[in-house]
Amino acid sequence: MDCPEEFRVFVDANLTALGSWLATRDPRFLHIGHSDWPLSADAPDEDWLDFVGRCGLAVLIRDRYRTREKAKLREHGITAVVVAVSRNLTLAEQQRLIAEHWDAIIDTLTGGVPGIHHLTTSGVRLMETY
Repeated sequence: MDCPEEFRVFVDANLTALGSWLATRDPRFLHIGHSDWPLSADAPDEDWLDFVGRCGLAVLIRDRYRTREKAKLREHGITAVVVAVSRNLTLAEQQRLIAEHWDAIIDTLTGGVPGIHHLTTSGVRLMETY
């Protein structure tokens, strides 16, 4: 599979509605269901993480990542921003959180330190480097 050159950030399936909204706001965002996403919607996490890592994309994911996902992030040196809040947010709440910290999110996803960054109501914070 060829890497999608114009995209820089993949939004995890757990944030599909947010990914669709982000793609309308910034064409660098790619999500499951996007016409340029080459994998099936039910591709295992390891498969899409391998693809994203090989293509040099950053990721926006929800706070419930598992050990094997974390290992793939580390293996590929993927920059990840994790929506790390204490409860599930509605789409409107996710949109407000993203809009409030847009510049920091974009800076992190497009040129940040490879590692896991947490997005909370107080901003983006590096939690772990590889």
